[in-house]
Amino acid sequence: MHYPSNGQLLKLLFYMIFSGLVSITAAYISWVDMDTTTPPLKDYFMDRLPDMSNSSILLPNIMLNVSVAILLLVVLYRRNLSLLCRYFFLQSTIQLLRAMAVCVTTFPDIHAIDSCATTTPNNWGDMFIKYIEVGTCGDYMFSGHVAFTTVVMMMLIFEGENMIVSVIGILINIVQFFVIVSWHWHYSADAVIAIYIGIFLCLSYYFNPDKKSRWFYFINK
Repeated sequence: MHYPSNGQLLKLLFYMIFSGLVSITAAYISWVDMDTTTPPLKDYFMDRLPDMSNSSILLPNIMLNVSVAILLLVVLYRRNLSLLCRYFFLQSTIQLLRAMAVCVTTFPDIHAIDSCATTTPNNWGDMFIKYIEVGTCGDYMFSGHVAFTTVVMMMLIFEGENMIVSVIGILINIVQFFVIVSWHWHYSADAVIAIYIGIFLCLSYYFNPDKKSRWFYFINK
């Protein structure tokens, strides 16, 4: 199996920690600024989908986990740990971009769950605990779930080396789009923008003119 160097892994670890801390900070800001008084924005696409906002099944999380599981199978099949590192690098980059987006946008809440509507983090430390227990609230622009499954889809297309694997990745991403909107976790615009960002980021990464550095690590073997 191809392993990245210790230096590459250390860089990735620091990058992931940094993006995680920034994400939690952005989650705290978006939760505090969450707008639960203004009526939800008109979303014609959402209005035509079944309302699954009260479902106890966290299908968006399940779809994301399935997509990552398929990527892990590809990593094991190709015996190349660098593929997994590339995903974590791209995922961390998505987290940073999303953190910036949610800090400068506030959309009316669609369907606040009880933990979001009845409690507000008192400080950053409290937010860290709630981030682990509950997740995030009010951070609509853009959908992290859809962006992550889009990144997996693009990696399966570029790295899967199999048409069936690529098709599975595309289908999962399409289903995730409908699920995230039907569950009222995001407006449809959030999901569309997430797809654009995920595709653009992966294209920028894989078609980087400096093929040797691959954005300074994880050379494609």
